[in-house]
Amino acid sequence: MWSKANTLARRVAHLIVNGADPGRRLPMTFSRQAATEMADQVHVLSVSSGSNPSLLSVALAGTFHAIPCLLRKYAERIRFDPAFTIYDRKTRPTR
Repeated sequence: MWSKANTLARRVAHLIVNGADPGRRLPMTFSRQAATEMADQVHVLSVSSGSNPSLLSVALAGTFHAIPCLLRKYAERIRFDPAFTIYDRKTRPTR
C-alpha cells in the first residue's frame, strides 16, 4: 500500500539520484514514525538506484510541528528572524 510519506520519499530519492543536494531536502510529514521511515526509505531507494551511499543522507526529516520548533530554536545561528510567525489552518498565528 502506498502512503503519502512513501510517495514523498520516492520523490526525494529521485531528486537526489538525479543530482539534487540531499542536505537541501527537508521532507516533512505528520508523525515522527512516518518521518523516520521516510528518511530511511529515501536512503534505501537512493542506494538501490546505484548512487554513492556516502552522499545520500537527508540532513533532516521531521514533522510539520517539530521543524518550525527547531527553526525557532536555532534561528539566530542560521540568520533567521526568531520572531517568525507560524500559520496553521486550525489555529491563529503564533509567535
